Amino acid sequence: DLDFIGYQNTARKLLTEYVKACYDPDIFTVLDFYKCYRAYVRLKVSCLQLSGGTLNTEEEKRIRIEAGRYLDLSFEAADHFRKSTLWIVCGLPASGKSRMARELSQRHMIPVFSSDIVRKELFGFEPDERVDEDFGKGIYSPEASAKTYDKLIELADASLKERKSVVLDATFGNLAVRKKAASVAEKRGANFVIVHCNPRISTIERRLKAREGRKLITDARLKHLEGHVKSFQKLTENELKRAIVLDTDEEFEENVLKVFSGRYFLAYS
Repeated sequence: DLDFIGYQNTARKLLTEYVKACYDPDIFTVLDFYKCYRAYVRLKVSCLQLSGGTLNTEEEKRIRIEAGRYLDLSFEAADHFRKSTLWIVCGLPASGKSRMARELSQRHMIPVFSSDIVRKELFGFEPDERVDEDFGKGIYSPEASAKTYDKLIELADASLKERKSVVLDATFGNLAVRKKAASVAEKRGANFVIVHCNPRISTIERRLKAREGRKLITDARLKHLEGHVKSFQKLTENELKRAIVLDTDEEFEENVLKVFSGRYFLAYS
């Protein structure tokens, strides 16, 4: 109703406060479906009024205009609901991106492809096999990383071709690689959303120190951090228009709300 009468900003504020109060981020996965449904019901009511033959000229004109607006609102919601989404969850090592990527995958019931796993599969290693290389060497060389990102984007393209959403979990520190992912989404008519996990460096250092001596899928350790920081190309102004930037020092649940609401509102921006 608020969208219909032109109060979209008020609708967003109301929805945001509801989601915070009830902690219901999953509402964003079905909201467009129900918006489409309710607008279409209003459209049918208007059509029935018009077919009744009891309206004067002014009433008929008003209801015809309303019917057209309900049709537009229903179509807009249906268009958003049918679109798939390419999510890239990016950031420095230990920034919390893998946890957020898994959360997106589980809540949306869509696949997530991790650069850690894809890289090791490409070069013949088991996912949890430790590969202790210096930054930018071995399977982490620029050439190996290019192959890894090409494979990630290939996997995403295959999903989007089938109109299925997908999450890519990787550093994505290279602007050209992010542009390539965006172009694939555009080619497939999909939404493209960047989730940038960006905690304090001190938090990253603490998390990386805690990894020492543990058997993990990721090989990133504290000694690699400086190289990642120096090579990470910041999101551009245009990218930030399609991005959700998270302070992952904050509570995880708060960031989940930001991601789900941010994705929904970006689709209407």
